Amino acid sequence: MASLDDLLTTQKNGVVAINGIQRLMADFLALISTGVTTFSGGATGLTPSTASTGAVTLAGTLAVANGGTGVTGFGVVTSKTASYAILAADSYTDFDNNGSVGSVTFTLPAAAVGLAFGFAVMEAFDLVIQAPGGVTIYAGAGSATTSGGTLTSSDVGSYVFLKCRSSTEWIAQQLVPSWTPA
Repeated sequence: MASLDDLLTTQKNGVVAINGIQRLMADFLALISTGVTTFSGGATGLTPSTASTGAVTLAGTLAVANGGTGVTGFGVVTSKTASYAILAADSYTDFDNNGSVGSVTFTLPAAAVGLAFGFAVMEAFDLVIQAPGGVTIYAGAGSATTSGGTLTSSDVGSYVFLKCRSSTEWIAQQLVPSWTPA
């Protein structure tokens, strides 16, 4: 049986350690000192914005398919004076027809659950929201577009906030009259 003197060894600066534990701690410190060597956010849309060692900070936009919105910011207001095919990346943008001198049509992107857009009529010309084929826009109790139909208003101050609920449905979560489904 080993004596207590055999188990103890004097270290630098007078620190006493038990043989074996010292080796284990050295192995542990070597392991944790290597840090993160690689990192991948996969298809999430997130990537390291700092070096991939030590504390890793993520940056980017969380993709819709991974529970995110797929957008980089909220509260963006964009005026269009000509028809516009909305991009999924425009999600949570408020569009209007400020400055237009005629009808402006906004074509919704392919339906993806979680996408959302606002529309405000700022000029007394038709602001038309066009649904993709096979998609219906629900605009209040008993009011809906036909499949692939439109929602239209020319009343200044009218506003609608649409959110995609399925691959075939958008619903008005906020609606300030008057909008006409077709």
